[in-house]
Amino acid sequence: MKKQLQLLGLSIFLGCFSLTAQTTHNIDWNMQVGAAATLTIEVGDEIIWTNTEATSHNVVSSDPNAPAGFGSQTMANSDTYSFTFNNATQFSYVCSFHPSTMGGQITVVENLACAAPTDIGVTGETATTADFFWVASADEVNGYAWVVMNDGDDPNTDTPVDSGVEATGVTTASSSGLTADTDYDFYIETQCGNDGNSGYEGPTNFKTETLGLTQKELEGFKFYPNPASETVNLNALEDIESVTVYNMMSQEVMNQTPASNTNALELNISNLENGTYFLEVKSGNKVGVYKFIKR
Repeated sequence: MKKQLQLLGLSIFLGCFSLTAQTTHNIDWNMQVGAAATLTIEVGDEIIWTNTEATSHNVVSSDPNAPAGFGSQTMANSDTYSFTFNNATQFSYVCSFHPSTMGGQITVVENLACAAPTDIGVTGETATTADFFWVASADEVNGYAWVVMNDGDDPNTDTPVDSGVEATGVTTASSSGLTADTDYDFYIETQCGNDGNSGYEGPTNFKTETLGLTQKELEGFKFYPNPASETVNLNALEDIESVTVYNMMSQEVMNQTPASNTNALELNISNLENGTYFLEVKSGNKVGVYKFIKR
């Protein structure tokens, strides 16, 4: 009987121990929280939200997938709210006082195969491109997989705008073919080998620049014919460095870089749909933009 009680006590102890947080994650809960409000964690992990500004906030969710009992009272400056997640789930949450600027998503998984990269950022945004960087995961085995999503889309269920895989040791990536003046989300996960992946870390939100596609003359440059159906002939005073074609939505649809130095180029446009396009030509460190018609 005594042995049975000892085993029962040990079971209760282990059961209680399993409910204690494996890892504690801290979120500075303020109106600039941004992507930091979205986390992927393991069952048993704890999150602590700390109000770091004078404005009152709370942490609440109306998502049916939120755990029972989740949600805080009103939090004054320096107040904290903590919650330990004991079951796998995925749900969204907000500050009910500022739902448009303070909100995120918590994904709780049974067991993360390895750690995701950290300190993810975006730089060098143009109208159609963006560059990304991160701090490597100590668990990287097969590198990283990343996706660019339309703002608000789920990387696990929705179709990405762009995606790629980077080798072990690489901590940067680039995306092209984006639409000007558009919000996107960047997600990345560590590829852990046979054990699976870390799960996506993100979103890191960014917006492409507005593309000012107005016609701009390049001295001495000529192109013909216009309209055209198969090819467009380009002639410049200096070597042509690159040629980019955009549709009327400012989306890049073609890009060509001459294989060797030349001031004359034949551009094959036969695969373009009929319509109006912008032709951006870089030559002699200068840029010209011209409108042409494919028919």
